[in-house]
Amino acid sequence: MEERKRAISEQAKKLQDALPEMQKLKRFKNFDNVYLIKGFRGIQPIVYKALREANGEIKIMGVRSSKDKKFNIFWQHWHKERVDLKINAKMLFTDRNTEYWNFFKSLGNTVIRTVSELSPSAIMIIDENVFILSYEKEFTCIHIRSEDISKSFSSFFDGLWNTGKL
Repeated sequence: MEERKRAISEQAKKLQDALPEMQKLKRFKNFDNVYLIKGFRGIQPIVYKALREANGEIKIMGVRSSKDKKFNIFWQHWHKERVDLKINAKMLFTDRNTEYWNFFKSLGNTVIRTVSELSPSAIMIIDENVFILSYEKEFTCIHIRSEDISKSFSSFFDGLWNTGKL
């Protein structure tokens, strides 16, 4: 019986010694994910899920009015839900004084600015999620889940935000 207690005690000591190394391994288990999604049916649930799980301000750059109206309607509905959830957003438009721009200008929990650079794609940052959205031919999204990449895009956004016009 004593020998068994000693063996168990030794195993417990080894586990205790190994614990810090196992905790380090756990920290590195966070892998980045990249997805290519096409079409409304694929993109809609992902951006709504990110919205409902959002923990902070949403940043969007490269917003333009001159895309197919169905995309504008989709985003207007999405942003109405964002406002209902009381989530703030900063948006950088590449145009101004359009019906679409005016919609966002009058929307609560939303601040918009305009930059002169034209962007073929919009980029939306929600927590660790980055969505690169293209409206050409087919609605296409590159979805990146990465805290580091999200921080990088967020810093880039902040630089553009400071140069944007109210």
